[in-house]
Amino acid sequence: LEDADIVTFQEVNTSESGLQALQVLARLISERRNEKICMGLSNEPTGSKERYAYLWRDSRVAYVKADGEVLLNCPETAVTIRLGVRNADRIAREPAFGTFYFRPAAKPFIYASIHLRPSGKKPQLEV
Repeated sequence: LEDADIVTFQEVNTSESGLQALQVLARLISERRNEKICMGLSNEPTGSKERYAYLWRDSRVAYVKADGEVLLNCPETAVTIRLGVRNADRIAREPAFGTFYFRPAAKPFIYASIHLRPSGKKPQLEV
């Protein structure tokens, strides 16, 4: 994880322990890399007790708010990563997607994650 610019996690517990685990990971990576690690958490997908989480290197990646503002310094608390709702009737758990800004190339990008249903329930229909 320490070599990645950005990572995403699925099935992060929505209780305080999920946030605490993410904070521990961010702190450990920050200590090893000697740089600030930012955090993002999604809202809770429909019918789930878990959510998505993101960690990224502040020196390489910035978060872009819904209004287009690039957060040049990540806040001390986790930003909220939005959930997708398009085609929600065909998806068991909405995907999470955040708009980020890759500093070295000065380009925005969207980073998405979806937790598909188990293989026995035809996840290919969600894709």
